[in-house]
Amino acid sequence: MFLSQQLSPHFCCLHKEPFRVPPLAPAYRIHVWNLLTSLASYRERDDTNERPIIFVCHSLGGLVCEDALVRSRERHEPHLQNILRSTRGISFLGTPHHGAGLARWAELLSRAIGVVKQTNPEIVAVLQSESEVLARIQDSFHTMVMAQAGDVSGLIDICCYEELPLPGVGQVRP
Repeated sequence: MFLSQQLSPHFCCLHKEPFRVPPLAPAYRIHVWNLLTSLASYRERDDTNERPIIFVCHSLGGLVCEDALVRSRERHEPHLQNILRSTRGISFLGTPHHGAGLARWAELLSRAIGVVKQTNPEIVAVLQSESEVLARIQDSFHTMVMAQAGDVSGLIDICCYEELPLPGVGQVRP
């Protein structure tokens, strides 16, 4: 049985963003904008704008979700602002909030694969510990969460990460 059937009459939606994007596109920003606009459009079409949202995000998807919520707050369009207003919680699964130790390896792999297949190293660059994009996302998201701290319907976030090292790789996320 699917989660959407278990939660009825609640709503369950999966937004899966394709990993492959044109190599010259600002890939990370495209993912953020796609999440925000496609979710807002879907809720408009389905007349589900008043339903609460709980995001469950994995890895880079958590950073995309954080940035999409920040963008939702900054926009003037009511249907985009409604995404943040309706969000009740976020569960982060292995999201590298402070960068990923394996980002350098991922960057090298991305470049090696790029010889055979189109890849976009900008996505991997976001995961670097010294990434300006990552620092901006974290600063903006934490500022937004703190601003909502007094709100009764404030945002609840849960962070889950690996504690045991992977064989042959070591600690993935401290």
